[in-house]
Amino acid sequence: MKNNRINTYALLVLIISFLSGCASNVAVDYDQQLAFTNLKTFQVISPSEIKTDDPRLNSTLVTKRINKAIISHLVKRNFKLQDSNPDFYLTYILQSKQEISSTNSGLSFGFGHGFGRYSRGSFGMIYTFPENDVYSYDKAIVTIDVLDTKKQLIWRGSSSHILDRTATPQKSDQKIHQIVNDILSHFPPQK
Repeated sequence: MKNNRINTYALLVLIISFLSGCASNVAVDYDQQLAFTNLKTFQVISPSEIKTDDPRLNSTLVTKRINKAIISHLVKRNFKLQDSNPDFYLTYILQSKQEISSTNSGLSFGFGHGFGRYSRGSFGMIYTFPENDVYSYDKAIVTIDVLDTKKQLIWRGSSSHILDRTATPQKSDQKIHQIVNDILSHFPPQK
């Protein structure tokens, strides 16, 4: 019975840590006076320039993947792609940013003892020295803008993710679809 409780607790901790690792980091802003329920048809406008020198983001392959992901997501949600006079437009901004982080392992101290039937007892101690590790990594910031028929901003969603240095085309495709889905799952805003 005790082992079942421990196993259940361990499974619960594993599930919570997995879900928190998948948590969305999307920031959203929008025009609160607008009735988004009237928006049914859309068109995607590719950005004229990518605001990054990072070759992983500054690529027509990436813009094609993002366009495809946006269209796929919205069509699945019953919005209609329309070439002329849509109800709204979507465009996006890609940026890269280098960040620095550190880990700090603190002081550890512990001791233990043990006695057994045939033992005279034992005693042990451990001490570790603090270590600091500093490292840098690249983040991609994806911002999707929704514009009205006059091409004025009415909704913005943004998310950042660590760039994978060794991503295959298939991994890149999956990651872009995930990022776009995370952002656009907040559109239209729920009141």
